[in-house]
Amino acid sequence: WAQQSGSYRCRSPKRPVTSLGKSDHLGNTPSVPALRLHRTGLGSILMAGLFRGNIVRAVVRIFFLLAGLAACFALGFLAHRDGRPGAARRRVIKPGVEAAKVPGGQRPPGEWLPAAGRAAGLNGEDREMLASIGYSGVTAAAPMRSGVTVYDAARAQLGLNLYISGHAPEAVLTDMDGGARHRWAYDFAELWPGYEPPDFVRITGHQYWRRVHAFPNGDLLALHEGVGLVKLDRDSKLLWKRRDNFHHDFAVTADGLLYALNRTMRPAAAAPGEEPFIMEPVLSVLDADGNELRRVPLIPCFENSDYAPMLARMPKSGDLFHENSIQVFDGSLVGRSPLFAAGNVLISVWTLDAIAIVDLDRQRVVWAMTGLWHRQHESSLLPNGHMLVFDNRGNRGGSRIVEFDPFTQEIAWAYAPERPEDFHSEWCGGLQRQANGNTLVTETNNGRAFEVAPNGEIVWEFVNPNQAEVNGEMLISSLWKVTRLPDDFGADWLPPADD
Repeated sequence: WAQQSGSYRCRSPKRPVTSLGKSDHLGNTPSVPALRLHRTGLGSILMAGLFRGNIVRAVVRIFFLLAGLAACFALGFLAHRDGRPGAARRRVIKPGVEAAKVPGGQRPPGEWLPAAGRAAGLNGEDREMLASIGYSGVTAAAPMRSGVTVYDAARAQLGLNLYISGHAPEAVLTDMDGGARHRWAYDFAELWPGYEPPDFVRITGHQYWRRVHAFPNGDLLALHEGVGLVKLDRDSKLLWKRRDNFHHDFAVTADGLLYALNRTMRPAAAAPGEEPFIMEPVLSVLDADGNELRRVPLIPCFENSDYAPMLARMPKSGDLFHENSIQVFDGSLVGRSPLFAAGNVLISVWTLDAIAIVDLDRQRVVWAMTGLWHRQHESSLLPNGHMLVFDNRGNRGGSRIVEFDPFTQEIAWAYAPERPEDFHSEWCGGLQRQANGNTLVTETNNGRAFEVAPNGEIVWEFVNPNQAEVNGEMLISSLWKVTRLPDDFGADWLPPADD
């Protein structure tokens, strides 16, 4: 031990003592200088024990200090490895999380989050601002704002907005001012009477629609997460339904085919810290009437490719891929690269922190990329040949949007607020590039959608009007996706706006 400038430093003749720095969103750990042990740390405890002649007490204190540091390191390592703490560890670290989401043990049906969640860690002025636009859990006399809160008509892309929310199985079509123009809905119990979710995994998809697609004639495809697909006409009358483990996303091609993310699911014996089930990723291709034409397992597509090493990050149990978006290429960009051939699909694989192009005919991954994001959603190929990704946790704990060249990996554009708390959707989100160059973003966890211009200015904003107060706490329903449709959508069947 050597005293230096009023502090103590531990030196080893073999190697310096270092501490682990905070990893960035790419998993890199910065170098850290030799650990300095100040008087309030380990050196202080030992020296105090020696001077008092009580070495036993000093050793005991050191033991408990080291045990605490080891526990913190272990939890940090597991959380970084998994991208989030496991279920058992979450109960230890944040025992109040479920209680916060379900005040008093009750909440409305569907998917709801505390409206105050976004204001955590902000100062009083920021909390007041957030309360005024419907994010904070403040129960003031003035009503919380909802619906369209920002609209720059000269800069926003004109159109109609189709949104789905965690409050109920319905889709709402609104104008740019937030006025409802049409609504689709269908009671789940009538759709699938007697449905019982598996007892080995939490599925709430029967309470809302996770993804929808509106056809020009008013027909609507809707996805009950983990339950099935349903097609309705514009009067919400049932056209067809298909029961399967469809989840997250689907894509409809110009020839009417439906490409849907699917999975096989079964219970499994679980080791400590593992999930008691296994979900294996599958891609289903359906015809316009919901009949399955093809079924492609996705893990072999990686195993049969040069990108097989990516599977080293795949968990041993639970949702193995948690793929969360799909885009089917139409072949319009094949001149830029054969990778963009018609029929190839772009998928986002959450557990691998990767997006990948799959050649379904060869059942082989032909391109994949990771490194620029963490726990991403909603990847898409843009008309300019770039790709767009919702990077959920890559902005110092907050979220960001990244547009990049898939061949050079150069970032062409990004939306990443200076304050991470200004844009944060931890586990979901949506994107849609507009014809005028703006980007429509769905910030699912905070019940918000906004249209951002290339210069980073927000020109349109929508706050989910589906809010509720439960036991004194304001809840806002998850906003799964807002999609901008053409301004003339439904011109031949929608009633006039004044009606």
